Amino acid sequence: MTGPSTSVAIACAILLGTAAAHGMDLQEAFQSALLQDATTRAARAALQVGEERINQATAQLYPNVSISAGYLRNNLDRNQPDFPGQESTVNDRYPSKNTTLTVRQPLYRKAIAVLIQQARAQRDDAQAGLQKETQNLAVRVTDAYTQILLARDQLGFIEAQKIATTTQLDAARKQFTGGNGTRTDIDEAQARLDMALAQELEARQQQGFAERQLALLINSPVDLVALHPLEVVRLTTWSPLGGSMAGPSRGAQPRIAPAPGPPRIRAAGREESPSRAFANAGRRGPVEPERQRERYLTGNALSQPHHWCAA
Repeated sequence: MTGPSTSVAIACAILLGTAAAHGMDLQEAFQSALLQDATTRAARAALQVGEERINQATAQLYPNVSISAGYLRNNLDRNQPDFPGQESTVNDRYPSKNTTLTVRQPLYRKAIAVLIQQARAQRDDAQAGLQKETQNLAVRVTDAYTQILLARDQLGFIEAQKIATTTQLDAARKQFTGGNGTRTDIDEAQARLDMALAQELEARQQQGFAERQLALLINSPVDLVALHPLEVVRLTTWSPLGGSMAGPSRGAQPRIAPAPGPPRIRAAGREESPSRAFANAGRRGPVEPERQRERYLTGNALSQPHHWCAA
């Protein structure tokens, strides 16, 4: 009888075996690295911050709704003469309450418009940074992937070269033993074999280095046998950003409209700021205890900030 831990281990082994059988191509390697790379994730987080700043700046243009309410219990004693002229005490006990609903809609706020422009410029800068980091990651993944494939092809070529050189060395030794060859032929064949062994060692070192680089990028072990070869037609049109590989990236283009700085925001804050206000106030008190009185107020407000200090 197997326990839960054994079942989980068997399921993980099945998944790993399926993944290894499926293999991995360049696009899958890039997608895995895109999820694991810390620099790219930080750039995506910066882009999300930029989008949130735009929402926060735009929210200041929405109507501002406020409501207030109050409730009091009044106990009033009054001493006053009655009709015959005698003093009498009148006790009034009544509740009083009031509610106020205020809706304020800004009509024109240049400071908010400048803040929105600044937030959009910062968002565009963060988006350009994300594209730049994405392209840099694509270059690193492609370099490691192609280095592994190149080393694998070189090892196959060197293996065939070793077989041919070994055959030539055996033939040279047999000819020398039979008296038809020379010692120079044996030495040359041995030198070619030693050169092939050195090239094999160099190719294996390059393959191991590229394998470790790709494993670090995708944060997963790399199966060298399961790597798919590159398709030339697809490689010429593949782009990590989904578009053409031609042309400079957005991050390399010069900024045409720079983001407004604090001096411009302070200057915009000194301008007049008209707004539209609507208020609905209801009150019930001692004047009309049995009825509720409502007042509707609508008006425009114009504020002009005054700054006594130099900006």
